[in-house]
Amino acid sequence: LHFTAGSHTVRFSAREANSRLDEVILIDDEFFRPIGASRPCGQPTPTPTPSPLTCQNAFSDEFNGSLNVRWWWLDPKSDATKSMTARPGFLRITTPTDNDLYPTNNYDAPRLIQAIDGDFVIETRIQVNPTVWYQGAGLLIWQDNDNFLRLERGYSGVGGGASGVRFDKEENGVYSSVTPTSQRPTTATDVELRIQRHGDDFSAWWRIPNHNWEYVGGTTIHFDRQLWMGIVTIAQHQAQQTVADFDYFHVSCNVQPTPTPPSSSAP
Repeated sequence: LHFTAGSHTVRFSAREANSRLDEVILIDDEFFRPIGASRPCGQPTPTPTPSPLTCQNAFSDEFNGSLNVRWWWLDPKSDATKSMTARPGFLRITTPTDNDLYPTNNYDAPRLIQAIDGDFVIETRIQVNPTVWYQGAGLLIWQDNDNFLRLERGYSGVGGGASGVRFDKEENGVYSSVTPTSQRPTTATDVELRIQRHGDDFSAWWRIPNHNWEYVGGTTIHFDRQLWMGIVTIAQHQAQQTVADFDYFHVSCNVQPTPTPPSSSAP
C-alpha cells in the first residue's frame, strides 16, 4: 500500500490484505490515507477518487471478538501492544514509558483512530488505574501535532492535581489544560468519557457507569484540516507503563449540543 501527497509517494507495510495497517506514515507531521494496493506490473494505476468524509462514515465498535478493520492503529515507536484476547470483551492497550502527546516530550503515544467530519459525539468506557505521573487513557480528537484535544482518566499532569479526569488541548502549537485533574478528582477505575463537537465548540463529560454525566469543561478550537478521533493511552515521566481496558467506542452524528449545566451534572 502507499500514500501520495503532491510529488511524494510513500510505501508502507500492511499486516493484513484487508488494510488493517501495521503502521501509518507521516510526512511533515501530516497523515495520508491509503489509496489502494500496488497493482501488477504493466497495469495502470487508476487515479483515486476520495470519498467525502462525514460523521455518517464513522463507526462504533463494541470491542467484542475482533477490531473493526477500518480502524487505524498508529504506534510511532512500535513498542505498544493491543489485544482482544487478554480480556475478552475489551480492547487492552499496554503502553510502555516515554509515550506521550506533549510538545516538550514526544508525540509517540499509541492511538486507535478513524477519520471524521461534522458535528458528533464520541464516547468510551475505560477501566484503568493511574497512580503515578503521568499515566492516562481516554479520548483523542486529532488534526496534527499542533492541534488536538485529549480527555483522559489520568494522574496529575499540566495544571496540577493527582488522580482524576482531565481535558487538555494543543492549539497552534500551544499546549494548555482546559480542566486539570485537580478540578475533577476521582479515584474511580471504571469510567465513561464523552466529547461533543458543535462547530468549533467542544464539551467534555465523564461519569462512573450508571451514574449521571458530570461536566468536565468546554473549549473552542478551530480545526482547518482533516480530523481523526479515537482512543489513546499515555505513559510518561514516572510511569513504567499504562494498561487500559476499553469496553466500547461509540460515535453519534448531528447531535444537538448539550447545554452547559449550571452545576456539575448533565441531564
